[in-house]
Amino acid sequence: MEKKVIIVFAFIAVLILLIFGSFLFKNYFRENVCGNNKCDTAETEKTCPLDCKKQTVNTTQPIAPQPVKPISPTQQEKELIEKTGLSLDEIKKLSNDQADFFNDDDQDGLVNGLEKEIGTNTKDATSNGETDSDTDGATDLQEYVSGTNSKDSNSKP
Repeated sequence: MEKKVIIVFAFIAVLILLIFGSFLFKNYFRENVCGNNKCDTAETEKTCPLDCKKQTVNTTQPIAPQPVKPISPTQQEKELIEKTGLSLDEIKKLSNDQADFFNDDDQDGLVNGLEKEIGTNTKDATSNGETDSDTDGATDLQEYVSGTNSKDSNSKP
């Protein structure tokens, strides 16, 4: 009988500690509490001195926008812009997708990146942007730049 009383007493004591502890630590699990190294809106130097002294929030001065530097094209990009009429942005987007974009494996004057886009063979110098695959009078390169299909004779620039 004495063991049962001790067990019941211990159980009640643990229960009381859990309830009391939940009240003591209820703020511990909230997002904006002291100790998160941020001076949040609900915190002040009085309530969370370490958080609010580590970083001061300056709300009086707006942050000045950083000037945007213009991007200058490389020599390869300049040549491609002149030859194709594509914009620098279009060339940057295409060249980011392909590591060997500016290589010219077949030495036909058209870089591998555009040959792949147009659908010509990067290893065959006779298959380049100057060919007219669909015999509609426009070269494959002209069709690519204008957005028409170089494999469809009804689609021409």
